[in-house]
Amino acid sequence: MDTHLSLEALAEIQRFLKRIEHKWYDIGLQLGLDPARLEGIRHSGQTQGERLLSMIQLWLKGLGADAPPTWESLCRALEGVVVEEAGVAANIRRQKGTFPAVRRDMHAQAC
Repeated sequence: MDTHLSLEALAEIQRFLKRIEHKWYDIGLQLGLDPARLEGIRHSGQTQGERLLSMIQLWLKGLGADAPPTWESLCRALEGVVVEEAGVAANIRRQKGTFPAVRRDMHAQAC
C-alpha cells in the first residue's frame, strides 16, 4: 500500500519534478487542487520553481486535492492527458519502488 506523503517529502518531490517545473499549474490541476488556489500561486510573483514548491505544499497538506498525497497519485497525475510526463512517473516508480495497482478483472482476461 502506498503510504501518505508528508511535508518531509517536499524536497524529494521537487527534485523529481525540477525538469518540468514549468508544468506546475497543470500538475496541480491533475492532482485535483482548487484552480482558485493555483491562480493565487500564479499571481504571487514567484519564480516557476517557487510556484512548483507552493503547489506541492498545498497538495501535501491535503488542501483541496482529489486523492491523498502518495507517490502513486503523483505518478497518475504526471501520466494524465494534461501533463503527459509518463517518463517522469516511470522514474519515480523505479526509484521509489511503487507500481500501479492492476485490476484483477483485467488480469483474469489476459490469462
